Amino acid sequence: MNRVTTDLQDRISRRTVCIYALGDFSFTFFIMFIGYYLMYYLTDVLQFPTATAAAIYTLVQVFETAGILVGGIAIDRVKLRGGKYRPWLLVGGVWCGGTLVLLFTKYHLPEGVYLIVFPGLYLIVYWGYNFMWVAFRALPGRISRSRQDVMRLAVGSQYGAVAASLLYSVTGVRLLYGFGRITTGYIVSSLLYGAIIIVCMAAVFRMARPYDNDEHPDRSERAASRISLRENFRCLTGPMLAYFLSSVIRNSVSVAIPAVMVYYFNYVLKAEGGMTLYLSTTSIVQILAVLALRPLSVKCSKTAIFRATAALSCLSTLCAFFFGKTVVPFVFFMALNNFWLVLGGGMSYAFITDIADYNEYVRGLRARSFTVSVSGTANTLASLIGGGIASFSLALIGYDAALAAESAALAQSIRWIVTIGASAMTAASLIPFAFYRLSDQKMAEVYRLKNGAMGGD
Repeated sequence: MNRVTTDLQDRISRRTVCIYALGDFSFTFFIMFIGYYLMYYLTDVLQFPTATAAAIYTLVQVFETAGILVGGIAIDRVKLRGGKYRPWLLVGGVWCGGTLVLLFTKYHLPEGVYLIVFPGLYLIVYWGYNFMWVAFRALPGRISRSRQDVMRLAVGSQYGAVAASLLYSVTGVRLLYGFGRITTGYIVSSLLYGAIIIVCMAAVFRMARPYDNDEHPDRSERAASRISLRENFRCLTGPMLAYFLSSVIRNSVSVAIPAVMVYYFNYVLKAEGGMTLYLSTTSIVQILAVLALRPLSVKCSKTAIFRATAALSCLSTLCAFFFGKTVVPFVFFMALNNFWLVLGGGMSYAFITDIADYNEYVRGLRARSFTVSVSGTANTLASLIGGGIASFSLALIGYDAALAAESAALAQSIRWIVTIGASAMTAASLIPFAFYRLSDQKMAEVYRLKNGAMGGD
């Protein structure tokens, strides 16, 4: 190990890592709430026809895919007072958290009007999320000075996400159904999760001041100069392309499964209470995965972990199909699938920081926010594909809430979507990732260049 890396591997404090993790803590409540219960809200609360709900679900993701790129370009090009990324944490956090309740308030409007109002509200909420998310993911570039720093922040983020998953699994369903009317449960849930986002973003904003402020040492005349659109789009080549394609395919699975899981328990296993068991079990399993993440990342490369966990995820969902015909074994195999997803997903934060550092210090491309926004676009495109697969699959198999409980053929089709479909997509994600070339050895060279450019410590 080189001398610079050795000296800097413990540079960031545990307090910094813990406060940074609050970002993922707050995001996770938002993502789980949207992921598990948005489609259900459209079909069973707003009572839109399934095909209409699927079209809304898909349409908003199309606009969202472009929206996060605009967010990345804006953060790169628009200078706010107080730092490059910190101000956007507050702007996006208050915007997203403060408007979430508007999305999940049921308005007594004609269906035709609601078809316009609901997508509009969805995009308003997500534009705030875009600014907050891009700034948060770009921040490790200011904090980290070594591979160890990147992994500590990545693992800390996973701890925050898993802690939120565990809390959501225990309280989320009870909160949603804890009132006389489910519409009230949606309003209370969205108010709570919005408040968590605002408070957590304020904490990260304060923590990041020593690392990201108007006097940051790398704000040379060149770094402060205008970033062209041509420079933005040059970031799409090289390792980003392989990461982007693989991430889109793999994350589509993470979206599609939650979107139809409530239907699986209700109509395939006929065990509505199984959803709570599933959420609780997967959260515990995710904690175990996060505990294994840091020691595993020391012994194995990020690319090896990513490939191995994808293969094991395929195996787990196949086992759920063949052996998960009752609640307990199904929950076991799907929880095991989540174990591998967390291990593989834990590398994603480190991958994007590596790509941004490689682009800046080897290729001379300074558009870090845009680079991060591309990874976010991968997530939103995955939401589009995964949500589209889930929602249009339900429409294709003829899902009807009034008839679903009595249809064995419908139940079998849902079973295939959740298990065989998920396994095939995860396997496909390994194809583009074969072309990802940023090894740990290559990144050691990048960090030598970075520490030299930033003056070392």
